[in-house]
Amino acid sequence: MGKSVSAIILSDLYTSNPHSDINPYLIAIEGSFPTVKKIVAGNNYYQAIVELRSIKPKFDVIVTLLRSGLLFEHPNLFTDLDQPVVVIEHDACQNSIESSIRYGAWMRYFKSNPVSAMCVSGHQPLRDLKGNIPGIVKYIPKGAPERFLNGGINISGRYCLFGSVQLGMYKERKALFDAIRAHTVYDRVIRKWSMYQASYFFSRIWRNTPDVSRIDFSYTEMPNVLQYYSAAIICDRGLREPMMKHFEVAALGLVPFRDDECVEELEEHGYRDGESMVVYENADDLKEKMRFYANRLSLMNQIQYKAREVTRQHTWEKRAKELMSFIAT
Repeated sequence: MGKSVSAIILSDLYTSNPHSDINPYLIAIEGSFPTVKKIVAGNNYYQAIVELRSIKPKFDVIVTLLRSGLLFEHPNLFTDLDQPVVVIEHDACQNSIESSIRYGAWMRYFKSNPVSAMCVSGHQPLRDLKGNIPGIVKYIPKGAPERFLNGGINISGRYCLFGSVQLGMYKERKALFDAIRAHTVYDRVIRKWSMYQASYFFSRIWRNTPDVSRIDFSYTEMPNVLQYYSAAIICDRGLREPMMKHFEVAALGLVPFRDDECVEELEEHGYRDGESMVVYENADDLKEKMRFYANRLSLMNQIQYKAREVTRQHTWEKRAKELMSFIAT
């Protein structure tokens, strides 16, 4: 196809929403192609496909970003398309591929369309799917918005617990958070980012233990909220790959305190324990390391700056260029 690749980008309502976590990747992908036509699939996916089929002869490739339960549940939409289709999955969506009732339909699709490709963002899904999908499986890692690298860095030494425990989906994460709250820290849940500045002032009173906040915010509020913290405690336990939040907090200048699952994948990206992240084994180990760095603030600050520097190589803009290069070849 050469360098001047034209693309139709098919996304769903969530991905196209400026307030969604994956929208920065979508914008970066759109900007990497010289010629782009964007189609947003609303509740009527078939209507979007009708539009796509009416214009597809003018474009070289169809790129679609999937989220589990949305476009992912409709593989038959792509069956009759002549152009190569590049299916991009991000964050945790690929964890549910093999257990989905649609898995067989996707296998049939790739079998009948061998020039199509699936891009995954984790090593374990790459290993799982490479032997099962009769097509091309490409590994393009996760990233963070480039704009996250531009703000200041908070060197106060404050910690936050970062990650949803919604509906008991993440049992390991909830158990860790409960252990930390019960034995180590002053806990507060703040749901409006405008309150974080006030809490920052009052937190100076509680310095006998590491100051940790359980935070809750929408994606677009992330830079506003995390500017008041120096480290974010992340738990990916039970998952098969590091999540996007690792890259996001590091880009914003926080130390990722993270469990030891999937650390090898992060090490391949240049992150090192004690240099650009802090790895913990369990709740007791985490509490010990939190106290260690609370008493060595200058060391924590060094890790903050190093984490951001490593993350400069892992932006959505760079991932989009990887995708463009892959498609062009």
